[in-house]
Amino acid sequence: SSRFPEPILHQPIQSLGLSYELTNLALDLGFFCLADLLKMNTRVLLKFPGFTPTHLYEYINFLEERHLGKYIDP
Repeated sequence: SSRFPEPILHQPIQSLGLSYELTNLALDLGFFCLADLLKMNTRVLLKFPGFTPTHLYEYINFLEERHLGKYIDP
């Protein structure tokens, strides 16, 4: 979507090198790329079954390391 122009945000989540746990959890919850996750507020993500603060930190750190933290809870 135009909201998230960076290609990495639309790559299959399993291609990004995230942990096995976070990758499989995201897929199980129906999030197939980072853009899908970014559409959700982080407080909402933590309400999903199995989505822990550890997963959230991994996700946020991944984005911040790539200077994409601006998209988290804008």
